[in-house]
Amino acid sequence: VQESAGFAASSTNRNSFSTTSESANYGTNTERETSARRELPDGWRLLAYLKNTYFLIESAQGLEIVEQHIAHERTIYERLLAAQSEPGRLTEHTQHLLISAPLRLSAEQSSCLKENEESLAKLGFEFDHTKDGGSACTQVPLELAHKNYEAAIQALLDQMITCDHANIILEATKSVACQSAVKNGMTLSEESIISLLCDWIGTQRNDTCPHG
Repeated sequence: VQESAGFAASSTNRNSFSTTSESANYGTNTERETSARRELPDGWRLLAYLKNTYFLIESAQGLEIVEQHIAHERTIYERLLAAQSEPGRLTEHTQHLLISAPLRLSAEQSSCLKENEESLAKLGFEFDHTKDGGSACTQVPLELAHKNYEAAIQALLDQMITCDHANIILEATKSVACQSAVKNGMTLSEESIISLLCDWIGTQRNDTCPHG
């Protein structure tokens, strides 16, 4: 993968570049790119893509550097929070599993899951439990639909075990957003970068990662 990609100036911000690796599509099943190409707001221009991680942007405030993982994580986090506060909306953003995913959990993880199942349901998770104490995942948030469910749930439970119980739903939301977001080093197409930036620009508190 080349170190950086440059973008030629254009009145429509439809700059072109190429990379030597295959591009990944930004977005989740809840945010598919439409056939109409999106454009950055007036005054914003994408200048370069550095190390498949950073976007160098020109805006009215000057030059800005945006990390793709942080931008996507913040966008997902705010959307998940909004879904939790709107009755009926959450069910639109979940994926029911045709085949349940058995979970290999430690005793501590299993206990945490059962104690916080109601909170996890607000994020879109559903679980079945067997008489012998085993657990299986039957539904996940749509953001995790193409991820490794077991690893994601194990990481989520580990984070919940160590957090303040009063903030457990927020910590769970952060974990889902982090694991769902595009990773640094993953190559994005120019169209995907523009789409991600448009979503990020319109997101509240977009100056930080949800983890601080």
